[in-house]
Amino acid sequence: MAGTAFITGTDKGLGRVLLNTFLVHGYRVFAGRYQENTRYGDSKNIGGDSLVIVPLDVSDPASVREAASTVEKMTDSIDLIINNAGIDLQDHYAPLEEIDVEEIQNLLNVNTIGPLRVTKNFLPLLRKGGGKLIINITSVAAELSECRHKDQIGYSMSKTALNMQSRILQNQLSEEGIKVLAIHPGMMQTDMGGVNADIPPIESARGIYDLSQRKWEPDDPIFITYTGKTMEW
Repeated sequence: MAGTAFITGTDKGLGRVLLNTFLVHGYRVFAGRYQENTRYGDSKNIGGDSLVIVPLDVSDPASVREAASTVEKMTDSIDLIINNAGIDLQDHYAPLEEIDVEEIQNLLNVNTIGPLRVTKNFLPLLRKGGGKLIINITSVAAELSECRHKDQIGYSMSKTALNMQSRILQNQLSEEGIKVLAIHPGMMQTDMGGVNADIPPIESARGIYDLSQRKWEPDDPIFITYTGKTMEW
């Protein structure tokens, strides 16, 4: 077995393709599932017993704790956490006067606090693993230095805060040999990115897998693209 990974948001999109990519490469994967009716037939065909589905709502502290407890009963360690689960506003192009602030609170709870919950609860398992890697799926929308947006305020805020989380966790955990990456997966042809986006999710997933196999040093870049290019904060 190549290693053990815990991946959130595997119901569809990039999460599902990441799940299949790591299974193909021999990983045992604990897959966080948000929707009860999600079917994993294709993934089961690839991974067989190497795939374990774990109910998970990253916005719910009790759900995250229960997921960690479930995984702890089945393995002594994990090598990799991929915080992929994320949402966007229903209309992220709305002017300020029409923005639902409560909806932004929910977005932040999923996109920013959710990864922190997962990392906190799964850290004991990661500390015992060989890989010791945390990957937070962020976005080019998080950039401050190059920001020209006049919209997407909630999504951009959530990912910028996730980047800061990634940097602080790297500072805190580096002495334990744990590496944190904040990866922009590219503009993908998913429900969120749309059919006219630049790349299919499989291209991004392959790039993220390749990055997960590198030997990382604490001082290496944190905010990068799925191809490994360093991004500006």
